[in-house]
Amino acid sequence: MLGRLPVRHAPGTAHRRARLRLQQHRLRARQPHVRRDGRPVRGSDAGPRDARASRDAVTARRWPVAALAATGSVALLVQIVAYGAWLTSGKLGPVRSIGPVPADVARNVHAAELTLVGLAAVWLVLVGWTSWQQRGLTWPLLWTAAWASAYWQEPLVNARRRTFSFNDGFVNFGDWTTHLPFVPDSYQPLPEALLLEGLVFLALLPALTMVVAGLVGWLLRRGLGRAVAFVVGYVAVVAFDVCFELAGISQDLLAYVEVGGPALRSGDPDQWPLYEGVAIGAAWAFPGLLTAARRDRGDAACREVRPRWWGGRWATLVTLLAAVGVVNVVFGLYNAGYLAIMAGTVADQPPWLGGAVGLVAR
Repeated sequence: MLGRLPVRHAPGTAHRRARLRLQQHRLRARQPHVRRDGRPVRGSDAGPRDARASRDAVTARRWPVAALAATGSVALLVQIVAYGAWLTSGKLGPVRSIGPVPADVARNVHAAELTLVGLAAVWLVLVGWTSWQQRGLTWPLLWTAAWASAYWQEPLVNARRRTFSFNDGFVNFGDWTTHLPFVPDSYQPLPEALLLEGLVFLALLPALTMVVAGLVGWLLRRGLGRAVAFVVGYVAVVAFDVCFELAGISQDLLAYVEVGGPALRSGDPDQWPLYEGVAIGAAWAFPGLLTAARRDRGDAACREVRPRWWGGRWATLVTLLAAVGVVNVVFGLYNAGYLAIMAGTVADQPPWLGGAVGLVAR
């Protein structure tokens, strides 16, 4: 019986194979072995250098999320204190002007409130349905909670002086800003339109976030460059804000009592600062652009169908807190710029829009 004949390789084959194995080993050593949930891959092929690279990659991914979650926790604590002091102050009377709101303007106020109530009802049903279907945290639920958590910042535009006002015919109970420790005693309560602006933060802005994410994602799937797609998303939000606010001004739902910097119709009762469109457009667009960046990545394996910015048992809570941090940071930056710029040109306004007669708490 003949034994197995030895296999002879071509000269140099063993050397080439050894060199190829060495190159593959070096390539694996350079690549961080990290799963999508942020944990390092464990296995016989993960050596000391792989482990160090994995830990560095996990740390690089986690510290921004941890910082945002800490910021979100602080924002929640501040608003809990402010809302709590406001609700227990015994001064929840509405802010009203001396004179009544004209009948035609009052109809505009009621129509705006009913429109936002209907939008909020539809949006919350949609968010609840999708979350129940997916049995967990979804992008719409994430941004609904995050935007609602930023509502406490809305009246801060008047922290230094009254530059903006809603129509006092809206359902309002003043606002909670006087209970914030960093607001001066000279602050005049804003007739905070609960059924307008409150529902804007609860429903309109989360819906706008998902629309922007859908638009940018659609453009990316059509092959448009990432930078161009993001610019298109931002410009779309600016255009929406211009139409939304100018419509409100034209119906006497809101007014800019004082503006600074370039403005449309500066000095007239319907003046509108250009900073508002540029800056609030950036704040409103950012969560949608962030969603598109994470949900519509080029590599299908890295796309986040559902938001998960952290691993382990506390993944949902930390992701929610980080989203709260994102929205409060971008909206806080908008408010800081507004307070720095909005001064200079004062326009006469009717009493129910914070004019010379002013608004008083009752």
